[in-house]
Amino acid sequence: MKKAVFVGILSAAAVCLLAFFVNKESQTDSSSPNTAVEKQSAPQKQAAVQKEETEDEKQPEEPLPPKEIIKHAKMYSSISNNQLPLSGITLLAELPEDVREEIEDIIDSSKNIYMLKKFDNKLLLLVENPSDSRHNIDLKEISLESEAVKNTPFSSHIAGDETENDIWEYEDNDDTKRPVKHIKHDEENNIEYTEFWNYSADEPVKYEMRDSENRVVSIKKETIDNETSLREEHILYNIDGSTKQSVSISYSGPEITRFTYYNSEKPEEGISIFSDYGADGNKIKETVYTPDFKPVNTYEPIYKDGVRSGIRVLDSQNREIEKILAK
Repeated sequence: MKKAVFVGILSAAAVCLLAFFVNKESQTDSSSPNTAVEKQSAPQKQAAVQKEETEDEKQPEEPLPPKEIIKHAKMYSSISNNQLPLSGITLLAELPEDVREEIEDIIDSSKNIYMLKKFDNKLLLLVENPSDSRHNIDLKEISLESEAVKNTPFSSHIAGDETENDIWEYEDNDDTKRPVKHIKHDEENNIEYTEFWNYSADEPVKYEMRDSENRVVSIKKETIDNETSLREEHILYNIDGSTKQSVSISYSGPEITRFTYYNSEKPEEGISIFSDYGADGNKIKETVYTPDFKPVNTYEPIYKDGVRSGIRVLDSQNREIEKILAK
């Protein structure tokens, strides 16, 4: 009897001891934080690591703000808003003194400087030429290497048109003697081209040239949008009738609000300049665009007692990148 009781006690103890170890192992597996990772296969671990690395790479870096550059230069404060764009003044500050003096001579002899642009190793200027009766603008090119100046009238006329082969018609006004028609003949008396002028305020086409086959190759238009707004268009055409070069100038009163230059043969040389003015007539903003009308820089003048004393230059993100102050 005693033996049976002893065996029963041993069996119960063995069962309790086994239950204790099983429960402890279960708790250890469930409480360990690395258990799920340890049970993953090698490919699963590698994929998880790659995912973490990819997510880290996708984090965008904060762009550094542009460093502002401060320069001192001549402000040409006595020059009107039209005569020299703010972008041109900023460009002049970067040029060698001898080249700058060459441009200043052009400024002194021209009524308006519509465009001053640096391209590769040359400067391009589009200036007003009142003595030209056709388009009254010239395109000047200055080499930064040789300082040579190349002047090209914005016109398709051929030089030397005062020969015996030319036939001219003028207004019935002895005081002005403005031309109304010009026929150019070659040595064999064949018509090379014909030109027409019109001075009526009601006629938008002020000048037109037609070739020997009566195709328009050059035209100047003036369109009045209202009593104070005027748009000038100067267009040269290729033989197929497409635009070769064009200049568009929009005025609000005496101020130039928009200017665009286009060259189909050299489209990278094109430019557009839009300007805003204050109530006092002073320019308050000038924005330069690429040939495909993407903003490049914005120029904001600084005035002191009504006189231009500096120019702020902003990039396409409207961040100030440069400041030009008067010397």
